[in-house]
Amino acid sequence: MKISEQLIHAAKEVPLLEIVELYVQLKPYRNGYQGLCPFHKERTPSFFVTPGRGYKCFGCGAKGRNAIDFIIMHNGTTFIEAVNEVLNLAGIQVLESENFYQNKILGLKKTTTDKEPLTFSHIPNELVNKSIQIDQNGFQISKSNNFVEFLIHYFGSEVASQLVSKYCIGSSKHRFKHKDYPNYESQAGATIFWQKDINGKVRTGKIMLYNTTTGKRIKEPFSHISMVHSSLKLPDFELRQCLFGEYLLFDKSKPVAIVESEKTAIIASVYFPQFIWLATGGLENLTYGRCKVLKGRKVILFPDLNGYENWTRKAKEFSDIGNFEVNDYLEKKAIEFANEHNIELAELRKEGFDLTDVLMRINYKEFNRETSKPPLIIETFPESVTSEVDNIIQIRTIPAYVSGTGELYIETPIGTTYTIYPSIDHYNNRLCLPEFIDKDKISIDEFKVVQINLDLLKIIIREDCNE
Repeated sequence: MKISEQLIHAAKEVPLLEIVELYVQLKPYRNGYQGLCPFHKERTPSFFVTPGRGYKCFGCGAKGRNAIDFIIMHNGTTFIEAVNEVLNLAGIQVLESENFYQNKILGLKKTTTDKEPLTFSHIPNELVNKSIQIDQNGFQISKSNNFVEFLIHYFGSEVASQLVSKYCIGSSKHRFKHKDYPNYESQAGATIFWQKDINGKVRTGKIMLYNTTTGKRIKEPFSHISMVHSSLKLPDFELRQCLFGEYLLFDKSKPVAIVESEKTAIIASVYFPQFIWLATGGLENLTYGRCKVLKGRKVILFPDLNGYENWTRKAKEFSDIGNFEVNDYLEKKAIEFANEHNIELAELRKEGFDLTDVLMRINYKEFNRETSKPPLIIETFPESVTSEVDNIIQIRTIPAYVSGTGELYIETPIGTTYTIYPSIDHYNNRLCLPEFIDKDKISIDEFKVVQINLDLLKIIIREDCNE
């Protein structure tokens, strides 16, 4: 199979950072970004990405200049396969024609002329509907979606059902594998975040695996992420990605709030229903092309802690689209806390501090009572939010309980159940899916108290038995 020089050049022009961020959690460092190397196990980041220069790991020596090099090394694909994958991930159609190439390359930059929209493929609605676990009788609790389970036990079945329906949260049987771990296959329970556009067409879906108890992404021994069109190996699929939740823009009465992750958009919509919450899917995915659909809208950007400067610059660049503003709540609170507690701000950035970390510490029912009157823009948050910031950074563990027979009980946040594993080892090594039991059916008074480390998602601290 041959591939044109035009497509190769187009793939090389795709920002390296945009592709690497799909697989590695990166944080700003000097003139670039750093993160844990995806090519070998490590606890201290030694993997660096410098825009315009390439990537390099000072631990294992892996290096490359562009997104093609990264995909070849990460996925173990051929050069041609890597070119196609980079173009797909970047939302560039794989059409080998001079006219397409010229239009797409020009389309990557801000233009003032109105052009006919590029053609693109879409996922059949029957496939999307089949993945969403809701029927006429209401929500069906299932163990086939870890993230949905987390929503159920945090918000309850009724709210979780509404979120699944509103954001078209799908379930997938996809099991993650990796060439560097030939004996590894992930457990079931993956989530699909469908990218449904303003016209109701589903462009693609992002498949990710979450921890049922914490709601955090599974990133060990590698980042568990894939795209639906790639996993299904759909022939001649022409991808053009859009904002997650874009189809919700039919409601023109509300201002728009944009965050990085799909999970954050979903959770924030419970606390601030007066906004339409969308997600870019990554720091660098806030692009001019994807934001054109926001023409004439009021838009508030909520970047993660490490993305404030980046999105502030883009808000100015997008001024001809709509009224873009950046909310700096996280930036301010992180600086205040770092100064008060003599902590380096870089440590907070390293932790991936975001809006979800603030909101998930607060009972959403009480929170909504405090914010019953929708503001035009969130200038400040209720006192209940600011009072929780210290807890988010200081409390890096949560308690769990071990029965006399060794079973592990983990209390579900703001819920009425315990998550149960047969043993600590079963939890630490994810040897099975958990069971659940109502709190009023079991007494933990005589159980041992242990601590789950939220960074490692493992139990490493044990305390004496409760008296």
